[in-house]
Amino acid sequence: MDLRLWLWVVFLLFAARAILIWSNVAGFAEEVGFTDYVEVFLAGFRFDVRVATVVIIPSLLLSFLCGSFRWEKVAMVVRGWTFGLFTAFWVIVTTLTLGYFKQFHNQFDANVLGLVHDDFGAIVQTVWKGYPVIRGLLVMVVVVAGLLWLGRRWLRRTFGFGALRGPGTGVGRMGVAVIVLCLLLLGLRGSWGSRPMQMKDAARTEDFLLNRCVVNSFTAFIYAVKAHGKLMEANGLDSYLGKESITAACGEFAGRDGLAAVDDVFLRAAKGRPGEKPRHIFLILMESYDGWTMLDEHAGWNISNEMKTLGREGIYVQRFLSGSRSTMTSMASVIGGMADAGIITNERSRPGEGPYGTAIAEQMKKLGYETHLYYAGYGGWERVDDFSREQGFEHTHLGPSMEDGGDTNEWGGTDKALFSYMAKNFVTGKPTFNLVLTSSNHPPYSVDLEAEDCPLKEVPEKYREEFEDGDASLKMLGHHWYSDHEVGKFVREASAKEEGCLFAITGDHWGRAFPGPRPTLLEQALVPLVLYGPGILPEDRDAGSMCGSHYDLGATLIELAAEAGHEYRAMGRNILETREEDVAVSRLWLLGSDFVVPADGSSGVQDLSGKSIEAPGRLAAARRRYDLMHGISWWRIGQGNGLPKE
Repeated sequence: MDLRLWLWVVFLLFAARAILIWSNVAGFAEEVGFTDYVEVFLAGFRFDVRVATVVIIPSLLLSFLCGSFRWEKVAMVVRGWTFGLFTAFWVIVTTLTLGYFKQFHNQFDANVLGLVHDDFGAIVQTVWKGYPVIRGLLVMVVVVAGLLWLGRRWLRRTFGFGALRGPGTGVGRMGVAVIVLCLLLLGLRGSWGSRPMQMKDAARTEDFLLNRCVVNSFTAFIYAVKAHGKLMEANGLDSYLGKESITAACGEFAGRDGLAAVDDVFLRAAKGRPGEKPRHIFLILMESYDGWTMLDEHAGWNISNEMKTLGREGIYVQRFLSGSRSTMTSMASVIGGMADAGIITNERSRPGEGPYGTAIAEQMKKLGYETHLYYAGYGGWERVDDFSREQGFEHTHLGPSMEDGGDTNEWGGTDKALFSYMAKNFVTGKPTFNLVLTSSNHPPYSVDLEAEDCPLKEVPEKYREEFEDGDASLKMLGHHWYSDHEVGKFVREASAKEEGCLFAITGDHWGRAFPGPRPTLLEQALVPLVLYGPGILPEDRDAGSMCGSHYDLGATLIELAAEAGHEYRAMGRNILETREEDVAVSRLWLLGSDFVVPADGSSGVQDLSGKSIEAPGRLAAARRRYDLMHGISWWRIGQGNGLPKE
């Protein structure tokens, strides 16, 4: 009975992997062949046996005890409950995995734990509006019932050979016990080798998406909890710097020793602004604004025309990355000036502690700007109101004050309501720094696109062949157009209303959906950066050689506003001074002029057209910079500004 229960668990995990692969097969590289699938299933089996072995341990122990006690009924009850609970749980977990994989192109990872801090009510409402929840629940109930019926028949089936029922002698039972113990140890390890199966063993093929189907959902979640817990613990610094001294790392990053505090690592002097000092600075984070929409090969969609126009009239930095994978983790890196080290920056900050030395609002105040945050959503979401004030923002303008009878959803007001409010209310009597976060380009995609005269009515002929194999929808792409249209209109209106406006417009993260089966790493990584400010921006710079990420926005904007010699603190670089050989760094990606690679090593290196290449020589230095930036940020956010004495 225990062996049959074990086989049942393995069968379900095998089936889940098959379903996951089948539902994402269009996203795998064309080179993926039969042998790759065999590799994935064989490696996956070794992860599956570990889960199955853990599941049957209670039942197996009771079966052994039945040799000394009359606990057969107890063993049957435990075995039955184990079977029923695991089967039902498997259906739920598999369903959630399919949805999560479609959205994030991965099984459960450390980022899923960030949902604990998100607006759970808004998430539920979004799911309710965007998916057939009732029908889905009914299907799940039917599947559970069918599997329970099938599984019970399997568990109750008797072997046709009596000898397989078990030995009758004491020596025989002892021999069986030894064999079972060895098999149990093998099952718990998934390997006869010197170490058990580990997450790194999932890299079985050249296709990173297929590799993410190797482990089962239960194993993926356990690894996610461990990874998140390791970062949150006191020794989380080891994830980036190993056993290296934080003081030594700070000295290396700063290029000098004798540092008294972490904030001193980032101290530097401005070179002097290249043009007129901007009177108003607008740093606009566009919800899910994809960089791929700005690339020439996707120009036929015509959903980024306003940003393209502003980029032609100003500076468009194509090689640009979001700080992190979600809205708040990216926004927290912009507000605080620290890298996203995976320890929930916005939850660590508290009143009375003072802002980080790199906090952008606090530094803009030193340059004479009044600081404002504009967000069309609600201040309680992810502590955005509290966090921004703790990091130096003097004024926050939030969704409830902008609605004015306009359309809203569970995430807040529309971009039109946000920009209309700003156009009417932004202060012109004194210099201002304004951080803006939009929200319309987000599920459930509730803007009435027809009423907004959205021109995207159908898939352009050029893209029809591959569109059905992608996970983007016309409704989603139409909301991208809407956000682009509204930000362009606001920039024109604000520039006409007040001279000396500087705009830095970027996406908070890529939208995670693509109108085709296989987005390249570059298409997944990019968000755009457009700088627009007549008379403020330098005119002799080659934007094609520039690169950066959200981590570099603070230094860039301060250098555009400060006089020569002004002291400020920033972790990143001035994007306008970057060169072709520089590598952009974010939590997720490393992006050079001729390569892109996931920072976590989950995939190999690709060139900018999507072809696999050998790692370039300068990648090692970029990885070192990555580790230093995130390790030092981990210390500053989690341990404070002080450095240990050595």
